[in-house]
This record gives sequence, C-alpha cells and structure tokens, in this order.
Amino acid sequence: MALYTLAEIETEISTYKAALSALAAGRSTKIGDKELTRHDIPTVREHLQYLDQQRSALTASPSQSRAYGRTYAQNGRCR
Repeated sequence: MALYTLAEIETEISTYKAALSALAAGRSTKIGDKELTRHDIPTVREHLQYLDQQRSALTASPSQSRAYGRTYAQNGRCR
C-alpha cells in the first residue's frame, strides 16, 4: 500500500524543487514550519530522490515491479 497518492507526491516534488532552486540561489526558504538554508541542500536533494522513487513505484506497471518466470541466457539455458 502506498503512503502517498501520485498527486500528493507531485505536489511535494514541486514544493521541494522550488525550495532547491531558492537555496541554490542563496536564499533561505520555508517548507511548512521548517526554515531551510543552503546547508539543507543535501537533505532536500535526498528527499527529492525519495519522492522520485515513490513516484516510480506508483507509476510502474506490474511487469516492471515484479519479476516473473525465468531469465534465459543467450544460449537458451535457464539461469
């Protein structure tokens, strides 16, 4: 079960991207009650990566998220 909906993830990604742009320009910014400074850039980037992974998991088709069957080598033998 997903923790967020796709719409929530997209909204949060937009918020964090805007914050990252502000921080990269040398401005402090706020997300919710938290004041962010340039020192928070690594944390913001990590959170964006996490959100991207969550978005990918939500949008992946069942065949992309699970491995079924066997994997065959070029010679046709099962691995």
